[in-house]
Amino acid sequence: MTYKQRWLLASLLVVAALLRFVQLGSIPYGVNQDEADRGYEAYSLLMTGHDQHGNQWPLTLEAFSKVCDNASAISTYAAMPFVAVLGPTLLAVRIPSAIAGLLAVFAITFLGYQLSKRWAVGLLAGFFLAVSPWHLTLSRVGHEAVWSPTLFLLGLLAWVVGLRKPRYLPLASALWVLCLYGYPIAKLFIPLAVLLLVGLSWRALRQHWRWTVGAVTVGIALLVPLVAMQLSHFTDAGRLQQILIFTNTAGGPWWWQLMSNIATYVNPWTWLTGALSVGPLDAASALAGIACFFWLVRPGLQGLNPRLLLGILLLFAILPAVFMDENPQQLRAAFLLGVLPLAAAWGFVLGWERFRVTRRAARIHIALSATGIVLAGVGVWCFWQPAYVGRHSVDFIMTPEIEQVVRLVNTRYANYADVRFIDFGTSQPYIFFALFTPWNPSSFHQDHVFTGVQDHGWYRTTKLGRITFCKRDECSGNEAGVLYVELLPYARFGSKELEHIPWRGFPGLAWRIATN
Repeated sequence: MTYKQRWLLASLLVVAALLRFVQLGSIPYGVNQDEADRGYEAYSLLMTGHDQHGNQWPLTLEAFSKVCDNASAISTYAAMPFVAVLGPTLLAVRIPSAIAGLLAVFAITFLGYQLSKRWAVGLLAGFFLAVSPWHLTLSRVGHEAVWSPTLFLLGLLAWVVGLRKPRYLPLASALWVLCLYGYPIAKLFIPLAVLLLVGLSWRALRQHWRWTVGAVTVGIALLVPLVAMQLSHFTDAGRLQQILIFTNTAGGPWWWQLMSNIATYVNPWTWLTGALSVGPLDAASALAGIACFFWLVRPGLQGLNPRLLLGILLLFAILPAVFMDENPQQLRAAFLLGVLPLAAAWGFVLGWERFRVTRRAARIHIALSATGIVLAGVGVWCFWQPAYVGRHSVDFIMTPEIEQVVRLVNTRYANYADVRFIDFGTSQPYIFFALFTPWNPSSFHQDHVFTGVQDHGWYRTTKLGRITFCKRDECSGNEAGVLYVELLPYARFGSKELEHIPWRGFPGLAWRIATN
């Protein structure tokens, strides 16, 4: 590695870190209910050793539904050290995701080099991932989905190195099994990816059969707790009910809907319109870079065929999403972030090597570099706008200014014995009060009133201490001595407005605290 390459690598990692840690507590704007849940679960486990439902040190979180949620606990356990130091804050919940995002940039950079033996491929792949608004979204929200591409990339890096230095094979096995403890999409992608890699690397694995056996042993040992938990309490039943084969809500044959979903990821319009929270550089890499890769790449390390390997991994990456409704999906297709930037960077480098003109090479290189930096800058600038994630992400529904609302209710209006939060569709608004109060986990079960499940099997909480959570048609706005918390313009309870808290970037939307 030359001095220039080391300087570029260091610069890349600094840029990636700045984009993931600067203003982490305030961008994305608002709070997602899943990250609020992971934060409160971490706080509850620190204080009592149990989650909010009383489960002791769970492998998966019951969260908002025992049937439907089956949330990974990986982000909760990763957040515990930071919650212990910073308290149950949004920053503490998001720091592990930012670390995971930075690790992914590191892993894809070195993986690109190991596969192609070109530092240009690795550095360009790392740059694509570092500035991608899609990956920035996952890296700056306290949700476990970001760990899926990160652990896969780290495992694949260990695997590729392990084909020459077999002592790394058990590490690859451990990282991939840990990925299975994460976001549920790994339970489909990781087994398929491992089977593919074993098939492509079988000769090398036979040569290092002792380390191969060791890797299998490590994987089985780490997998036993997860398998035992799944067999004793099958928590994926609700997820399976969402598969098109079992329930096709779109109408028509399931296979037609499946093909339609696959088409959304190969449709250029999906990338050009930013449907996956992608930026203009993501779109350019997905369209031009991938085409060059499949056209120009040649067989590589240890007999691995890059075209076959990355091509099939691209297909596997979208399978967890295309079997569900509502595509494209930025969470269920998160494994694309572990494959697409690598293939695109490789394609651009090969294209440059193939078509460069000696006399004008320097000028063309400068022009292409400047264009890439401008496209990256536009994507990052768009991401940094307050309303970006709220407007462009169908998976992360953000609730702006809710922390300020909780603080006001708990301090300025602490004398109100009856507080009514008008639920406008936030689904689980109690979790914001649990996190930002923060609610004492020891008394949570006594203060928490649970009235069963809503439609589709999700839990519904109607009361937490003095706070009642009611829908618009359930609440009365004519009672004296009641504090109403509502979102304008959806509701207007209480004749006397006490607080008006607008949502930045969302004209017409504002929290209203009122009474009679």
